[in-house]
Amino acid sequence: MFNFLKTKFSIKKDKSIFEEYAAAKDAVGMYNLTGKLPNPDVVLRKTGKGLKVLRELKSNYQVGTCIESRKSGVTSKKWRLNKKDCAENQYKFFDKIFKNIDIHKLIEDILEAPLFGFAPIEISYEKSGSYIVPVSLTAKPQEWFYFNTEGEFFFNSRKNSNGFVIEPENPKFLLARHRADFLNPYGECLLSRCFWNVIFINGGMEFWLKFMEKYGTPWAIGKYDRSMDDSEQKDLLKMLKRMVQDAVAVIPADGSVELINASDKSGSNAVFQSFVTKCENNISIQKCTKK
Repeated sequence: MFNFLKTKFSIKKDKSIFEEYAAAKDAVGMYNLTGKLPNPDVVLRKTGKGLKVLRELKSNYQVGTCIESRKSGVTSKKWRLNKKDCAENQYKFFDKIFKNIDIHKLIEDILEAPLFGFAPIEISYEKSGSYIVPVSLTAKPQEWFYFNTEGEFFFNSRKNSNGFVIEPENPKFLLARHRADFLNPYGECLLSRCFWNVIFINGGMEFWLKFMEKYGTPWAIGKYDRSMDDSEQKDLLKMLKRMVQDAVAVIPADGSVELINASDKSGSNAVFQSFVTKCENNISIQKCTKK
């Protein structure tokens, strides 16, 4: 690296030093011509369903439980307004504003940022005497917003096909982002890490239920005499089906019923259980581990 203090240049002649050379909008093969930057999240690109597919994950019992656990752990903490060098009258003024705002709801909304990468929050104001003060903060759906190739934040508006840019100093919005960087201004989605585990859990549970249905209950085997014709055999089968459903059956005097347990299948059952447990643990690591 060269030393700026030892580098001599003329500001008048070399104004380009204040400009960005490696800009995303100028890089070859980076983004499309519309200027909109698609969310680079791998799961969102592969599914093609947008953030909707991540929202559906929150209904999963393991994911939902971990989200509630993390948010409850944060919102249970006490909060205060740090006075520092602020004058007493100013401190009381701001303290009153914050006490009228649902801070815990605001914290929960901000904690959506690690889940989806970013969380846009709109601020509503009212006039109070000679001041304009915030009275509420409302989280808005991430689908309503996008970033362009220059990293600017836009609201997708029907009134404007290109949307409206929301400047960082705009007093109407707060933008919480999780590990956003130059290549991914949308931020990192933790829910994406849970996607395949939830898919595997759902698939594993489906096969597990089929396994339990097939091997979890004893098999009712009816034995018939060789002299019984087809119609009598079918009647015996119907009786066995009723027995499985109602635990009551009537069979011929010369017939018999034997219940066989699938005890030799317990090992296969454990395989399904350990697989689902492993996926649940993977989700818990992503959602509940303190960082």
